[in-house]
Amino acid sequence: ALARLKGALVISVDLSDERLEYAKDFGADYTINASKESDQVAAVKELTKDKKGVDVAVDATGIPKVWEMTILMGRKGATINLFGGCVSGTSVNIDTQLLHYSELTIKGVYHHTPYYVKKAFDLITSRQIDTVKFITADMPLEKLVSALELMGQQKGIKYNITT
Repeated sequence: ALARLKGALVISVDLSDERLEYAKDFGADYTINASKESDQVAAVKELTKDKKGVDVAVDATGIPKVWEMTILMGRKGATINLFGGCVSGTSVNIDTQLLHYSELTIKGVYHHTPYYVKKAFDLITSRQIDTVKFITADMPLEKLVSALELMGQQKGIKYNITT
C-alpha cells in the first residue's frame, strides 16, 4: 500500500493465493505464488521494465533463504529492506561481489522505532491507508488463541480482538 502511494510498480511474492489476493486489494500490480514458481528471482526480474530487477525490495518474512533471494531481486543500485526479523543467531549468505559491484544498499528496519510509528500514525490518521482492509475478522477475546493459530497458518492478515 505504501509503495503504491509513491507510484511504484508493486510485485508481491507469497506462498498463499489467499494472501496474494489481499496484496492485489492493497494495490499490487503483479503477484507471484512462490510455491508454484521454481525461480522467484527470475520471475520478479521478468516483470521489471528492463528485466534487470527492482529498485526497492522488501522482505517481511524473516526467513534467511528469502532474505538471500530478496537481495538477488535488486537491480544495480537497488535498496534492499530486510524488515522481517530472523531468529537470533541466524546468518545469511551474501555474494560480496554482487553487493559491491551492484552498489546495493541493504537496510534492516525495525518497525517499533519512534520514527516509523509516527510515519504509520500519520498515514493512518490522514486516511492515506485504509486500515479496515488489514482486518480479516473481528473476534472476541475468548477466540484469541484461534486468531493466533490462524495467523500462524498464514490465514488472513490481522484479527481485531474485541472485549
